[in-house]
Amino acid sequence: MISKSDLKNNNILGALYDDMLDKIIPSISLNAYGEMEYVFKENEPADNFYMIKRGRVVLEHSVVHKVAVTVGAVLPGDSFGWSSIINDENYTINAVCTEPSEIYSVNGQEIISILDSDHTMGYQMMKKIMDVIRRRLNHRTEQFIKAITAHPEIVALDKQNK
Repeated sequence: MISKSDLKNNNILGALYDDMLDKIIPSISLNAYGEMEYVFKENEPADNFYMIKRGRVVLEHSVVHKVAVTVGAVLPGDSFGWSSIINDENYTINAVCTEPSEIYSVNGQEIISILDSDHTMGYQMMKKIMDVIRRRLNHRTEQFIKAITAHPEIVALDKQNK
């Protein structure tokens, strides 16, 4: 059985009160994954929300056939698979373990049902999720700006304007 202390290190669930965790624990399972094993793939049905207990997962987006770009790394205490709780039908990225990992999962519809029945818990979770989304968006924006400013045409334009 998963205990409350197991979940206190999670960036989303760690902010919840013990009575809130008691409501969600029965819906959580713990699964083991091997190195290079996919947790889910892009365009698969978005059924589950995931939280890493141990290991590392990279989030990749397919650019062209057989080429994927890593858009983020997920470490112990982090969560991923939000498509399952924001009503996306399918996952929009790949999630692959880069080392043996233990990952908690909970069905997205179950979590939504629990949050619908406890609006305070829903607010606390969504507040934490928005904080993580904000940080990831800021990180990706920084990556994008670095890539654009390194583009040869931008560099040449910058030299012309000096």
